[in-house]
Amino acid sequence: MDLNDIEVIEPLTPVQEFYCNTNVFITGATGFLGRMLVEKLLRSCPDIVNIYLLVRKKCGRHPKDRLEVMLEDPMFACVKQKDANLTKKLVPLRGDCTLPYLGLKKEDRKILFENIPFQNLINEVSFFVGLIFNGDGSVLSSTIATTVWLCNSQAT
Repeated sequence: MDLNDIEVIEPLTPVQEFYCNTNVFITGATGFLGRMLVEKLLRSCPDIVNIYLLVRKKCGRHPKDRLEVMLEDPMFACVKQKDANLTKKLVPLRGDCTLPYLGLKKEDRKILFENIPFQNLINEVSFFVGLIFNGDGSVLSSTIATTVWLCNSQAT
């Protein structure tokens, strides 16, 4: 056996350990910061189970269509090259941060509560407060001020 044929297994980083075999829920995932977070999680944490994305219907496009457009962004080229199946971990859920229950259908809320460790988050919120964020950082002047306030403060 040649030593070059031996596969070296790198230890997991603390971030990879944290997300290993877990599901994640992200709001604002189709925005600038949200896209970067989604790409980084897919690329760096391949053992993540699923990433649930709260996506609004916008400009007549449904969440699934908006996700497909997002994945065409060149920033996802590295992820697709590494493993094309990684993007199958993305699960778009139609909703809106400004609506009660995030505008999620009852079935989608059930999926989240069955798969996202909300109890862990609540127990550790004081410790992990720096890791919790809403990717929707609306600052456009054309956006109604009330909507901006709701998305950026109430939805988080």
